[in-house]
Amino acid sequence: MIPSASALSRTTRKALTQLSPGNGDGSGKPKGEEKDTPKNLVLAEVAFHGLVGELVRLTDAEELNREARAITGLVTMGNLVGGKTVLRVGSVVCSTSLFAMVSPATRKARFNTYFWSLMDLVAPVDPLWAEGCVKSERTEEDEDAQGHPDKDPRCLVVAQHCRGELLTETVKEFTGELWEARRSTGQAQPQHVSLIVHLPSLAGVLSSDLRESVLAVGPYALQVRASRAATVPLPGVPDGKALAEFRTHLRLARARAEKGLTVKIEEEAGTIWAEGYKALSAPQPGLVGQVSRYGEAMVLRLALAYCLLEPFTSAVDTAPVILPSHLASARAVWDYSQACARAVFGNQRADPLEQQLLEAIEIEEADGLSKTDAYRKVFAGRLSAEQIDHLAAALVEDGVVMTEQRVTKGRPKTLWKRVGLVPTPPPDPSQVEPSDGAKEHAKEPVQS
Repeated sequence: MIPSASALSRTTRKALTQLSPGNGDGSGKPKGEEKDTPKNLVLAEVAFHGLVGELVRLTDAEELNREARAITGLVTMGNLVGGKTVLRVGSVVCSTSLFAMVSPATRKARFNTYFWSLMDLVAPVDPLWAEGCVKSERTEEDEDAQGHPDKDPRCLVVAQHCRGELLTETVKEFTGELWEARRSTGQAQPQHVSLIVHLPSLAGVLSSDLRESVLAVGPYALQVRASRAATVPLPGVPDGKALAEFRTHLRLARARAEKGLTVKIEEEAGTIWAEGYKALSAPQPGLVGQVSRYGEAMVLRLALAYCLLEPFTSAVDTAPVILPSHLASARAVWDYSQACARAVFGNQRADPLEQQLLEAIEIEEADGLSKTDAYRKVFAGRLSAEQIDHLAAALVEDGVVMTEQRVTKGRPKTLWKRVGLVPTPPPDPSQVEPSDGAKEHAKEPVQS
């Protein structure tokens, strides 16, 4: 039995806020001026493939940017088609169970509004699945909103506005308890649970609690930047024919995935995968590298999702085949996810002590930071010289810091200097509360 909200801790329930009421779903071109779209964070057109592209076109009248609509739609529909059809590559088992971490690029990103529209579109395809989805608007009294784990192990978890140290607890409690509840029925496996986490703004340097939470969830999740891409005063209505066709295709995709057929990788797609494997496996420095370290598995999961969400006219019993087009779409989503990770986390380190040392080195700029100053001023004697050397060695190995030996009258002086500084994104001014002095200044009349 799936735990209701009453089974969740008070702390977790407090971390999850109510979804905002919807204000629009429909089709056609967005009305109003384009604004607030993050620059250089564009999802390639090849990613708008199959049912993902159909969904984005049906929701073109939404204010949320199309990149966020595409990826959250991919996670949602991937969970809907289920976990019976998987891709086996050696000992790795890939399913369509995907995670996404959605962080707002602007205050009015309109993610909550879009999610209601998304569920309105896909829920009629499989009402039993829709009942099993866990969303933050559940209440302690809502005993009926527990789904049917004995009949259907699938579950989409949507956690809203998780902050700081509550993120890890929320994810573990939701996914862990839900999976255990479903596993007890003898049907469920981890591939039946998907997750969409809607975070607060992550601009600027993360707190240690939030960094720990991001490290717990980030490696398994696609990074998505949500923004208000257009102003839509009035909601639209989806084109009836297009909506019916979309739902028919999604039902067929669900029916084929339910067969548990063996998924194969087409020969040309296998060659492309082998050629790109090394690049996907290459380590990256810092926090970006930690949340991107499972790139190979993520691309395979995405390719499987695109394969199963391909509109088709053949028999439902036809075995799915991953084609080069599916790999291209999957790689486009992964590249976008990494670009979002770099935009959000910048130069930040996964280790908070490394982050503290790096910030101190950046403050010194051209002069460099000495080992003595690091010991006395930065860490106030809390770390040994050997521990500081270990932290600095990690920064040097990743190429963000260089070591310089300066000649003195005594022993040479070791200095650490920053290399190739890439500015960490500053906080969004629209999300920063003005100081009291600024507020008073704004009230003063302008002198002519």
